[in-house]
Amino acid sequence: MRFLDYAPILHISAKTGERAPKILETIDKIGETRRLRIPTPKLNKFLEEVTAANPPISPGRRHVRIMYAAQIGVAPPSFVFFTNVATTFHFSYERFLLNQLRDKFGFVGTPIRLQVRRRAKRTK
Repeated sequence: MRFLDYAPILHISAKTGERAPKILETIDKIGETRRLRIPTPKLNKFLEEVTAANPPISPGRRHVRIMYAAQIGVAPPSFVFFTNVATTFHFSYERFLLNQLRDKFGFVGTPIRLQVRRRAKRTK
């Protein structure tokens, strides 16, 4: 089940009850990570490091630059990425960002939602 690649797999025995307490431990851990909030400066520093090593890829022709990001919700964690052009990321780059967020901040067992928006132009 590729769409659930973030979910942990537990091997337990229904017959003997072996490793059954592991279920409650895992539920608690997932509950904590589901409500985790990342401060915006920490998220943007992480994003700067990731995009310096691997710049964003867009399905269109225009070059995409991520200006900044913010977490807009918890349970499940939701992030918005503000870019220089209104577009979406290539599916492989979106998956890459999700995996990097999971590795860095420990979002175990919870889906992560990403939104991409164009940064609003400043008015004079």
